[in-house]
Amino acid sequence: MQRIIVIIPQYLGGGAETVTDSIVKALKPAGFEFILITEKVIEKCRERVEALYSEIIFVDFELARYSPKTTAALCDVIGPLKGNVLWMISDDLADISKLRARLAPGGKVIYHHHNVPLFQAIIKDSYRGKKSDRAAYLKWFLLKHLREKLFRSYTRRYIKRALQTATDVDAYITLTNGFRSQLTALHPRCADKFRAIYNPVAAKPDEVSLADKRREVIYLGRLSYPDKRVDRLLRIFAKVAGSHPGWKLRLVGDGPERANLEQLAADLKIQNIEFCGFSKNPAEYLKSASIICLTSEYEGWPMALVEGMLYKAAPIAFGCTSGVRELLTDGRGIVIEPGDDARFAAELSQLMASPEERREIVEANASFLNELSIEKIAGQWRELFLS
Repeated sequence: MQRIIVIIPQYLGGGAETVTDSIVKALKPAGFEFILITEKVIEKCRERVEALYSEIIFVDFELARYSPKTTAALCDVIGPLKGNVLWMISDDLADISKLRARLAPGGKVIYHHHNVPLFQAIIKDSYRGKKSDRAAYLKWFLLKHLREKLFRSYTRRYIKRALQTATDVDAYITLTNGFRSQLTALHPRCADKFRAIYNPVAAKPDEVSLADKRREVIYLGRLSYPDKRVDRLLRIFAKVAGSHPGWKLRLVGDGPERANLEQLAADLKIQNIEFCGFSKNPAEYLKSASIICLTSEYEGWPMALVEGMLYKAAPIAFGCTSGVRELLTDGRGIVIEPGDDARFAAELSQLMASPEERREIVEANASFLNELSIEKIAGQWRELFLS
C-alpha cells in the first residue's frame, strides 16, 4: 500500500481542496492511503474530509511559514507516518530535503501548484483595496507598485523561491501546459521537474438538455474583491440587462464582499439578480444556467468554468491568465481582453441573444471534457505516485 501524506495549510473548501479530494477518492480503491496534515478544516467540509482520509492530523503551527522551527515541528509530525509520498499544496512549507528524509526509504516530494506562476508578485503589484481609500492606495503605490515596476523586486523574489522549490522537490505539477512552459523558461535546468496535469472533472451529471436551459447568467465562486472582482460582473450586467428582459443574474457563493455587492446591485438598480449563497450542490443552479461568467483579476485553472461547461453553460471570461485562455481556446468559450468591460458587455449581450452561438460553444466543449475525466486524471496521478 502506498501511503500519501497530503499537506494543506488550511482546509477552507476551495478549488484546490476539491480537486485534491476528487483524486483521493478515485485512488483509494486502488490501494492508496491518504493522511491529511492541516491547521484546520472548516466545519461544513469536516464530514467529507473525515470520510476520505484515513487520518487527519491537526497542527498548532503555521504550515505556510518557512522557518527552522516549522521544519523541525513538521519533521516530528511526518516521521512516525512513514509516508511514501509527501504531496504539498503550498510551496512555502519548510526545508524540503529534511522533510524528505523523514519519509519511508525512496520517498518523494511533490508540489502541486494550484495557481498562476509567480502569483505572489501579481498580488503584491495589484491593489487589494478600494481606490476610494486614497491613503491606502497611495501607500500601496509608493511602497509596492513603484518597487515592483522599477526594480521587479517581488518578481525576482518569487522567481528565486520557485527555483528553490523546483530544485528541492521530485515533481512540480502545474495546472496548464502554458504555466509549465512559463516555469521551464524561467528555470530551464529544472525542466524535467515541471509537468502539467489538468484538474479533473469528478462528476458525471445527469444528461442536461439545452431545451431545459433558462435565461440565466451565473457566477459560481467566492464573493471576494481582490481576485474575483464580481463587482465588474454586476456593472457589466447592468449595462445589458435592459436589452434582454427576462434574463436573470445568479451569484452562487459567499464571501466577505457580499454586503458590498448587494449594495452595488441596489445602486445600479439591477432588478433581476439573486444572491444564492454558498451551495454544497452547485449543480442545482448550473443545470438551468445558459451562460457562466468570470470577471476575475487572476485565475489558475478556474474550476467554475469547467463545471459550467460540464452542465452545458456557455463560458465567457476575461483572459486574465494563460489558464483561462487555454481552457477556453478552440471555440470552447469567449475570452475577453482583461479590463475591457465594454467588450465584455457587448459579447455577453450577443451571447444572451443567440441560442445558436451558445449551442456551438457547448458542442465544442464535449470532447475536451473527456480529457478532464477523473479516470484519466487520476491515472496520471497514480503513475506519478508510483514512478
